[in-house]
Amino acid sequence: MSEYDNNYEDATVESVETDNDNTEYEEQTVYQAYEPEGNGKAFAIVSLVCGIASVILCWCYYLVFILAITSLVFGILSIKKNESGRGMAIAGIICSSFALLSGIVITILLFSAGSLASDPDFILKFKNAFEY
Repeated sequence: MSEYDNNYEDATVESVETDNDNTEYEEQTVYQAYEPEGNGKAFAIVSLVCGIASVILCWCYYLVFILAITSLVFGILSIKKNESGRGMAIAGIICSSFALLSGIVITILLFSAGSLASDPDFILKFKNAFEY
């Protein structure tokens, strides 16, 4: 018996039937698929975890987009599948939306600060503004 056989429950046919031809049928084993018990919260949990991680890592402009989009996708799929854990899915969507907006703002600020810092006139004006 292999490890894959544990996923099936045995149900045996007890009776021996005869056909019109007087053919006897022997006892047969029928396998029924075993459904593993689950609460259906997997997508909602993934959405919440990725949403929280994207909020924590929103300063990391390339990672926030991956985590936030993953959280949005899994949260929407969880709600559409009507899984239990709807609150977790909604919380994941809210967290990822906030992180996505924060990531966009931070990315714009980083790139604009980088372009301003490379301008020599800006550096002189900045130094002159803080001289006494």
